[in-house]
Amino acid sequence: MSNAPSFKEKANQNLISAKLLIDKHIYCSSVHCSFYYCLQNLLHVLFTKKKYDKAQFIADTKNNNTGTHLQASKLIGIEIAKVNMEDYKWYQKHFPELKKLREKADYSDEFIAQEEVHEALNKAQSIATLVNKI
Repeated sequence: MSNAPSFKEKANQNLISAKLLIDKHIYCSSVHCSFYYCLQNLLHVLFTKKKYDKAQFIADTKNNNTGTHLQASKLIGIEIAKVNMEDYKWYQKHFPELKKLREKADYSDEFIAQEEVHEALNKAQSIATLVNKI
């Protein structure tokens, strides 16, 4: 048996890290942690609550030539749409915005403002709340 943390545990670690990094004014890394808090919640729901097969998920990312982020987002979007179309529309707007902030924080030399850090954390928490309801 593995002692590796679950996706839920990893998500919670990233949430704690995101908040601590905000307090230390380390904004790029905080945005990164906020995004991965969200993504790991998506993976937790897919594999734990929705019982998606991990091996099939990995095979699908290879067969569809998509990455983990896109595949998880797509599958979660389908699950949200089954429950509530308004939530699906909201998710389709906000997850890409969060991902764009993470890409700016990770790959750009652009300044990350304090407002953007809080926006990333708030979006991540809102998405996680929505996803955990499905």
